[in-house]
Amino acid sequence: LSRTSCILMAALPQAKRPRLDADALVVPKDVVARIRQALAAPARPGTEAKCHQFLLLSWNIDGIDETGDRDRMLRCLAVAEHIAKTQPAIVLLQEVIPPQLELLLAPQLLGEHYDVVCPENPRMVYYCAMLLHKRQAQVLAPPKTRHFASSQMGRHFLAVDVAAKSQVDTPLTVITTHLESTKSERAERIKQLTEVLIAAADYAASRPHTVLFAGDLNARDEEVVAARKMSRDKRPGVDNIVDAWVWCGSQKTNEFTWDTSVNTNLGCQFSSRCRFDRCYFSSPHVTDGQGAVGGKSLKRSSDKQHQQQASHWVASSFELVGRSKVEGLGRFPSDHWGIQVTWALPASSTQISTAKSSTCEARNASGARSSEAAADSDKSLSRGVGSTLSDQERKQRRELAAARAEKRQETLANRGTCNVKKQSMTSPPSAPKPETAVGNVPCAEESDEQMLARAIALSLQETSSGPEKTSSISSTGIRTSTAPAGAGSVFERLAASRPASNQPTIDLDP
Repeated sequence: LSRTSCILMAALPQAKRPRLDADALVVPKDVVARIRQALAAPARPGTEAKCHQFLLLSWNIDGIDETGDRDRMLRCLAVAEHIAKTQPAIVLLQEVIPPQLELLLAPQLLGEHYDVVCPENPRMVYYCAMLLHKRQAQVLAPPKTRHFASSQMGRHFLAVDVAAKSQVDTPLTVITTHLESTKSERAERIKQLTEVLIAAADYAASRPHTVLFAGDLNARDEEVVAARKMSRDKRPGVDNIVDAWVWCGSQKTNEFTWDTSVNTNLGCQFSSRCRFDRCYFSSPHVTDGQGAVGGKSLKRSSDKQHQQQASHWVASSFELVGRSKVEGLGRFPSDHWGIQVTWALPASSTQISTAKSSTCEARNASGARSSEAAADSDKSLSRGVGSTLSDQERKQRRELAAARAEKRQETLANRGTCNVKKQSMTSPPSAPKPETAVGNVPCAEESDEQMLARAIALSLQETSSGPEKTSSISSTGIRTSTAPAGAGSVFERLAASRPASNQPTIDLDP
């Protein structure tokens, strides 16, 4: 060939890669485009926009449905599209299988925005898993898996300590589980629920913080009553655990998560409506003793003193999702509706320190304070702004500077590690200091200007040291942006649990 011919051939567009597997499942490009567009859109008000709220989604996505691989893929894509549109900070999945996780976490879908937490050594090909939003949730300690010893279905629960929406000083323990199925397994299911309630009470007793657990409990109301009674005898703290649906008003439209009169996925010839999927939580001072009330209403305390003491996450709204059929399929994303709960910090806790919200909003907007803004702050200090402030304003500036500097120091100390000793929920809480110290100098011995100047210096030090990276904890099943999806990933660990054949190939264009 002549030189001119070679140049012309090189300029031609490359042919599309051939499909090596004629039976490969092709992911619809329009669905992928909608998911990517939703992820790129600004977060809706009340979720990403507010640092004192976050969204949690719990959903049994029916990975063992036997209708077919294409059906399962399209239903999984519908789940991915809902996640992309709402962007919950924490997603709890039950009855998920490895091919579904591989699809959900593909870079073209949710992989660039979510990390996954899987159980250790699952005993079945389906299990519980968590998706954690990379910007909205931070893992504070390695997750823990507990297998139910007498389960005949490989059931377990998965627990992890996280900080949501950059609120590292108000962490929470999140638990998800899938209890024994079918009505005949009532005794085993009550035993499993009792074990989860005791574990949740123990987590709550380790230090003051919110503990929540959600999942497919397969439980009837009378079974919940029996499990509460059994666990209460061993842990009185179980009475502090309340039902999020009841707490949020017991709306009838959001009651039944398994409804064969509406959901036709199973093709049942009978009508059954059950509240299998539930969410429970305990929050210090707010839910104390409320779990013993029973019934379908709670006496939510209006005591102002309790509201002022409350500085932990509380459920604020509850809704069911996934009640629209998948386009082009005629089936719902799952035979279960998903439960979606909004969590919020009481207003009093967000007023304790103005630095909490201002720091979080700044991080969401730009990631760090610019050096130009810091220079402007230094100029303000040099002009002696503090001399014209009232006593109340001086006090607010003092609290702002102290909280900001303390938070910067803690962030720098924990950078690049998953420090279990400092951040694990199981460690006893440290006693509060009567006088906050910044840089080993008591606040009482400094002027407001000096304190604020040191807070700005710490902020600049953090900015100059580069962005924080999440540690990869391969042994615990967390896959982060620093861990490749190939060798050493969570899916390689689970290879022994996957069937040797009948696994479809999913063709997802880059």
